Amino acid sequence: MGNAVKFTERGHVQLRVNDEQCRLHLTIQDTGIGIAQDKLERIFDPFAQADASTTRRFGGTGLGTTISRQLVQLMGGAISVSSREGEGTQFHVQLPLPIGQAPIDEAVASAVQLPPLHILAADDVPQNLELLQVVMQRHGHQVVSASDGLQALQLRQTQAFDIILMDLQMPHMDGLQASMAIRAWEAEHQQPRIPVIALSASVLEQDRRASDAAGMDGFAAKPLEQHKLLQEMARVLQGRTVSESGKHQPAAGASAVPAVLAHAAAESEVVDWHTGLQLWGSEAALRTAWSRFLNEQHSRVPELQSLSQHGDWDTALAVVHRMRGAAGNLALLRSAEVTSAAPALAPAAIAAEAGLSAAARTQVQEALQALTEALQGGEIDSEALQQLQQLLPEAMVAALQAAIDMFGFDQALQCAQALASSVSTSSDSERKPPHAAQA
Repeated sequence: MGNAVKFTERGHVQLRVNDEQCRLHLTIQDTGIGIAQDKLERIFDPFAQADASTTRRFGGTGLGTTISRQLVQLMGGAISVSSREGEGTQFHVQLPLPIGQAPIDEAVASAVQLPPLHILAADDVPQNLELLQVVMQRHGHQVVSASDGLQALQLRQTQAFDIILMDLQMPHMDGLQASMAIRAWEAEHQQPRIPVIALSASVLEQDRRASDAAGMDGFAAKPLEQHKLLQEMARVLQGRTVSESGKHQPAAGASAVPAVLAHAAAESEVVDWHTGLQLWGSEAALRTAWSRFLNEQHSRVPELQSLSQHGDWDTALAVVHRMRGAAGNLALLRSAEVTSAAPALAPAAIAAEAGLSAAARTQVQEALQALTEALQGGEIDSEALQQLQQLLPEAMVAALQAAIDMFGFDQALQCAQALASSVSTSSDSERKPPHAAQA
């Protein structure tokens, strides 16, 4: 569709959809410039354009059709094209999409039936622990909190729990270490094996494998999605008998979300009211949690400035990671988005500290600008990407390359912008005298 609009100055662009016996047939037809027959057979080749003048006039890299074909083939479908030069082009996409069941309402799907449980929750972010308390108590469960892995281990050794919810990244002892220590203690003292669910914002398969290797039984995403967490709890607890300490009260239903308030702010770019109210149960509880979070952030800026000046990027990333997790669970969209850029930002700062020459930095900035403009148009500037790979260490462009490999253009754009911002900032700081840089 993007190409059809780009190459059609007048006339029309049509998209027709037909469901043909469990196959979806998309037809994109335009009245644009068309493609010569001798060029048509190469239209799906990487970096292929009809001719050089096409690139000069319309831009692009010639990757759009290649990516489309790869995506269609990954879905088990087929793509084809027919065209007449000067008259227009028609693309056909056919996908085998069998008729499925209508989606179940999320509220119904989240109504997992669990007996009252005695839960150990471990997280180093107070807002995350508070949210787990609110959500679990709303469903009739009792929660004991631990602020790090070591405290979680000590509580497991002194109390009986039905299940443990364990954050992966914590100080003193992280979730993986704590889980392994708990499993070792249970084996040594012949104690029952308590299910452990990992809580992590990571979507990497290696983190899931690491949690399995550490003896964890389940995995739940952060920010918290309560219906998915409850479903995961039900899965790992299937067939188990809960402890007497968990049988303290009947499970309570989730409190209603104020419909008018949620609807009024549904389009907010700063706050996801609907999610926030569903998680916290009431506007008062959500606003109280916001207030505590904001009060705690007053010291974060000078703390991060001090850490960056001393080159302690690991600690700085850990601080930002906690901020990101809390912002996500508080439904603060903009804050979560900003802090998500930290993994891409830190390598650039490290490279700047190591001494990127002025000439190389200029080349990097120009390449990032070109790549950013291409990504904003849903395309890839292969020359700019190749230049970045040559100029920068592999670790710096790893996140960017991974996003591009998965056709995650939004994520790739975020990585490129974060790198550009960091390289620019480091360049400015190098031009300042020492006392000005520290001010």
